[in-house]
Amino acid sequence: RVQAVCISVVGRQSTVRAISWARMLRLRFPELSIVVGLWNPEVHGIQRLERAKKRYRFSLVTSLSEVVSRFAPVTNSEHPPAHD
Repeated sequence: RVQAVCISVVGRQSTVRAISWARMLRLRFPELSIVVGLWNPEVHGIQRLERAKKRYRFSLVTSLSEVVSRFAPVTNSEHPPAHD
């Protein structure tokens, strides 16, 4: 079962699409952890995503290290560390 999704935003048009995907995913999967990665920050894109993130309950990140830290709780609960 999928517990988390990362939506990538690379340009101005993809900001609108990312919000649309977040909305559709949130409606269909209310408990899903959604992370939106903004890889090329633009003032307009950030403002639009900031307004939408509270409404559709997603996390907004701008680096891969942030993505890893957001997904760590999800992946660690499913795959506990191996013991030697």
